[in-house]
Amino acid sequence: MNRSVYILDVSGELASKRIAGAANRNRFELRGPQYLEDVACWYRHFAAQEDATEVVDASGDPAATFERLRDVVVTRWADFREIG
Repeated sequence: MNRSVYILDVSGELASKRIAGAANRNRFELRGPQYLEDVACWYRHFAAQEDATEVVDASGDPAATFERLRDVVVTRWADFREIG
């Protein structure tokens, strides 16, 4: 079975800013930007070890992130270009 994993990557600082106004933050999100950065670093490390895992820069707005994700997905599935 073919599988791919896509990690939407942001810095801990940006993640913390994005979730700051959320009403229902979980205990991990409440630990702050450094903790979130540590988690992101682990995921980046994981991705570097796995052939089927791609890291996608998600630091932009949703439309830019979608375009980056689509560009990465198309490298594995050319038919995906028709979507979006």
